[in-house]
Amino acid sequence: MATLNDWASATCQRLVAAGIDGPEAATDAEVLARRVLGWNRAHWLSRNREPAPEGFHARVDPLIARRCRREPVAQIVGTREFWGLDIEITRDVLTPRPESELLVETTLAKLVNRLAPWTIVDVGTGSG
Repeated sequence: MATLNDWASATCQRLVAAGIDGPEAATDAEVLARRVLGWNRAHWLSRNREPAPEGFHARVDPLIARRCRREPVAQIVGTREFWGLDIEITRDVLTPRPESELLVETTLAKLVNRLAPWTIVDVGTGSG
């Protein structure tokens, strides 16, 4: 019987065939599987050598089909983690990007050593 890890490898190939880069495809397969299973990453890593539970394929296949049509994972699962917060994602909002987190980290690193109070103004940088 195929394991969840076997499923993830085959799904990664399917996503790559749909035009999604390899590392992103592997992450997407894992994220969508974990969403269906209700598992965090540690749980996935400790149990992905087990067979898929009953009903897994019926629940995950529609999500993979959406991703193959290039729908963003954040829209499929409805959330995206940003700076320690789970942000609700719909088609009506921009998805937080990793580059935005880097911008926050860089800005905070520059400001942390200032003694004077400081103000940060967000001027139209997103839909949130």
